[in-house]
Amino acid sequence: MSTRCLSLLPLVALLSACAPSVRVPVLQPAMVDVPGDVRTIGVIDRSRPANLGEGILGALEGALTGEAIMGDREGAESALRTVVATLEESPRYDVVVPNVNKDQTDSGIFDKELDFRIVRRICRRHHCDALLALEAFDSDSHLNIDGDPIDGDKQYTDVTVSRDTRVLAAWRLYDADEDRILDATRDWTRRETWNHHGDTLAEARRGLPSQEYTIRFLGDVMGLDYGARIAPTWFDVTRYYYGKGSLELKEGKHYVRAADWDGARKIWRGLLDDPDRKVRGKAQFNMALAFEVDGALERALEHAKKAAVDLHNGRSREYVRILERRIRDQERLEEQLSAPPATDDAPPRKQKPAVYAPKSNKNPESDESDDDEPATMTRPR
Repeated sequence: MSTRCLSLLPLVALLSACAPSVRVPVLQPAMVDVPGDVRTIGVIDRSRPANLGEGILGALEGALTGEAIMGDREGAESALRTVVATLEESPRYDVVVPNVNKDQTDSGIFDKELDFRIVRRICRRHHCDALLALEAFDSDSHLNIDGDPIDGDKQYTDVTVSRDTRVLAAWRLYDADEDRILDATRDWTRRETWNHHGDTLAEARRGLPSQEYTIRFLGDVMGLDYGARIAPTWFDVTRYYYGKGSLELKEGKHYVRAADWDGARKIWRGLLDDPDRKVRGKAQFNMALAFEVDGALERALEHAKKAAVDLHNGRSREYVRILERRIRDQERLEEQLSAPPATDDAPPRKQKPAVYAPKSNKNPESDESDDDEPATMTRPR
């Protein structure tokens, strides 16, 4: 990439932030294709904080202390809560949480696989087809200044302190009918660094989140990541649109802000034959977005391609690629969500509705810009 292009990247990011945008719910396919006859998953905890003395990551802060053990316990609980919530919100599965103790599940950090006789017993008792186990959860957290550990004998002033936390979670998904492991992750880590500046070392440290908070935070991330690995999952993505260039485009923006897509579409439809190529292309782009919001991806792609011809800019071309990927994903989604065929001893099962209920009807808005920055997709954390 040229130096000139690199120098333009901050400007492009700034202009993207100024363009009007909406958040669109998108159901993304799972990374792993789980057999269609697995419809109900039980979730259990096999991680053991008592084994932190032999931790996988080797704690650099609070090793063998109650603080570290409690942090890992809370992090594991966060990961479990989030993975259960992610699976429950997916249209793919029903979820149960069996009440089992550590002796029943033969727990131990990174230990051998769970005996399939135990898997079958738990699944029969709780009416699940597969068992998801959090096998291990371990953390590594430390403080430093400019990448170096803090020297307790040194006096610091005007300093920036960082807390670096890394967690590891191991998961296994057991098939109760076929005595096989459907998926396993043994070395899945996530890392995050928090920084805070202060006039003194004590002030800088007070501004940092606690060790327990950072572990819980990353536990949530690990739970969401693994849930999305095995289940089609709803994510909000950012979509930019055009609200400037004509009086009608500005009016359409007000309808989008009011979540009145029918009203906005009526206005944009009147601009599809506008003699001004740029106005016409912007209307085509916005119509593509309206059809994507409705789930009509093929029609959205038709309008996006016309917008790319009229506007021939990066934003419109990128939107074409995004929609093409979504259409390919839709084919995989249909396979993952299809109900298994009925058998003589099992009637056909009802599918959970693929319904997304946003927490708010508000659409995040910002000031508009006509610059040709690419459309983007963002995954919330």
